[in-house]
Amino acid sequence: MCIRDSVSSHHQLPYHNDPVPPTTTTTGDADNDTAAGTNNTTTATTAVTPTRRNTNWGADVGDTTPTAETVSTADTTGWSSNQWCALGSSLASDTALIRIGGETLCREDCYIRALRIDNTYALAWSNLGLCIKGANATVGGRRYTKQQCYQRALELNPNFSYTWSNIASMLADPNSTIIMNGVTYNQLSCYIKSIECDPTLGYSWNNIAMKLAPGETITIADEVLTSFDCYRRAAEIAPNLPHGWLNLARGLSTGQTVLVSGSEYSRLDLFIMAVNVDPTFAEAWSNLAAELTSPTIDIGGGNIMTKIEVNTRAAELDFNSLSSLTNLAIAMLQPNSKVTIGGQAYSKKELLVRALGIDANYSYAWNALAACLIGHETVTVGGKAYNRAQCSARATQCL
Repeated sequence: MCIRDSVSSHHQLPYHNDPVPPTTTTTGDADNDTAAGTNNTTTATTAVTPTRRNTNWGADVGDTTPTAETVSTADTTGWSSNQWCALGSSLASDTALIRIGGETLCREDCYIRALRIDNTYALAWSNLGLCIKGANATVGGRRYTKQQCYQRALELNPNFSYTWSNIASMLADPNSTIIMNGVTYNQLSCYIKSIECDPTLGYSWNNIAMKLAPGETITIADEVLTSFDCYRRAAEIAPNLPHGWLNLARGLSTGQTVLVSGSEYSRLDLFIMAVNVDPTFAEAWSNLAAELTSPTIDIGGGNIMTKIEVNTRAAELDFNSLSSLTNLAIAMLQPNSKVTIGGQAYSKKELLVRALGIDANYSYAWNALAACLIGHETVTVGGKAYNRAQCSARATQCL
């Protein structure tokens, strides 16, 4: 039996820019509130990517990986708020530093500079809220929390879809709410508001689907939708969002298919789409491995992988995943065979012992470990020796 990961991953949207004027010496503000509230992903001059990729996107923590300082010779004299905002969004992470104009700055500093020039610039307020490292940031002598930055952005531009989505990701507690213009919003209503502002926001469609219970529906723009409908909408609108493909696959039963943008996909096809969109997406590889019934799979472009290779890839990307470790061990048919992960060779039993070291109550790993043992052979887990019967007994206890 193969084990699949459960649905996860709320998304916080990345940083965004308005188009930047071609010169670096433009004076005055080149933007207005309306421009700041539009989706400029096709016109922005700076490529923007999510600040992190993990399985807890709802945790609004930003990217904390230090990055080496870069140096720019640009003359910032007379820069507009738009240009400072674009500089902040161009940095590789929240903690990346740039040496410019004799100063060392991070993203937060750049957005604060933008707001010094124009404190009505909604985009800068939204991006500042996204990257605040401490409890608050100081703008114009006043301290602002993440929520206050987001609220300020929405006061300036109530139709700023990205801000609605990002503030929703901040409201992880089911009882958390925010009041805007006298209206109280919870996490789901913030996501819905972001879709009402911009129906092409794939992240929000995915996150709305995650909030819906099985069989529950939601009405958006007079259309009654299930969670499956929302995942399909996410895949159609944002085909480069891997979680949309993954979660859509999880909504299908084996043998079922779904139409996405006119093309028919099986569960297996959808998992393959997810790993092609993001080859580092551990959950997608784990689910693809669990779905395989044949010894090999073409994941696209003639790239043929064996079932062992797919399982190994999943474990390489997340060596703490119980399902990936256990499924890899199950896929290793020969008791004494080994796989290499991170330059180290592991046997079936070693992988299962590692899984049980992470969670000693993981029944699937105990069952698989019992199947590895022959005769009176024992294996040590947590400092205690177990034989085949004892492993089976532990598996039953953990159900």
